[in-house]
Amino acid sequence: MCLSDAGNGLRNTDFVSSWSSGFYAGASWNKSLAYQRGTGMGSEFNKKGVNVLLGPVAGPMGCVVLSGRNWECLSFTDSLRAGTGDIMCSYNRLNNSYSCANSKSLNGLLKTELREVLRVLWSLTGVPSTPVLPRLWRD
Repeated sequence: MCLSDAGNGLRNTDFVSSWSSGFYAGASWNKSLAYQRGTGMGSEFNKKGVNVLLGPVAGPMGCVVLSGRNWECLSFTDSLRAGTGDIMCSYNRLNNSYSCANSKSLNGLLKTELREVLRVLWSLTGVPSTPVLPRLWRD
């Protein structure tokens, strides 16, 4: 599996495009433009062998807890409605525990209530310790 952490185009490779922020496609209110941008990015990433794009940001906070990347945000619920199969948890805390280590949110909410979610990817800084991992995803 090849993952790429780039919301506006692939990095560290030759012969790729630098796509404008999704904010601009959304601000245009042009569904065709947004669709063309998404399919163009997907096609280019696929040709370079990328299976999973870690971007763009979805949710209210953006990449930075201080809301420094809100300009690239998409609605989390719209992603679920569109049929996303992957979700990334991070270092943010939920009820005083890291979201990547919160069994109630991972097993309860994501596995039980939102059954469309196929995989949860952990942020590099999202899991405070490795002993937590075996408890999280139980069948």
